[in-house]
Amino acid sequence: MGQRADYILIENSQQAIHYNHWRANCITSDLYLGEKRFIDFVRSCKLVNVLLDEVWIEGCVVINIDKKSLHFWSLEFGTTSATEFYLKELRGKWKNWSVNLLYNKMYDIEQILNIDYISQQKQFPLSINTEDDIINDEVSEFGNTIIIIKTVAKTHIT
Repeated sequence: MGQRADYILIENSQQAIHYNHWRANCITSDLYLGEKRFIDFVRSCKLVNVLLDEVWIEGCVVINIDKKSLHFWSLEFGTTSATEFYLKELRGKWKNWSVNLLYNKMYDIEQILNIDYISQQKQFPLSINTEDDIINDEVSEFGNTIIIIKTVAKTHIT
């Protein structure tokens, strides 16, 4: 149980990964506190050596102080008609920063940090469903799916 989040702080070309077990569902409100308070909060979080596995991570923020860029995602923050309004207001709190919501979660983090994160995750066997399984499928509380096909030439996302 928890709301696991990783925060990657880049400063003076050095990268530090901070972890908090309870704040992934609060990323958007925490960011709204502004640059100084949020960075102070991140610095107070536990330092760790590696990013959480994809099955456990529920939010992630990359704060590049050197470039004044902020990238984030949180499972609790979906895209709605209010998303653009929130981002506009958040950019006002983070003046002179590039503020970006990561729609593709860790797939975007992988590109920002220039790391090979996804291919290193544990691979679970695919379940092959019958036509009856698909037709009679019940919607559970976890009704979200993202499909990503990554090739040498391009990443395809649906």
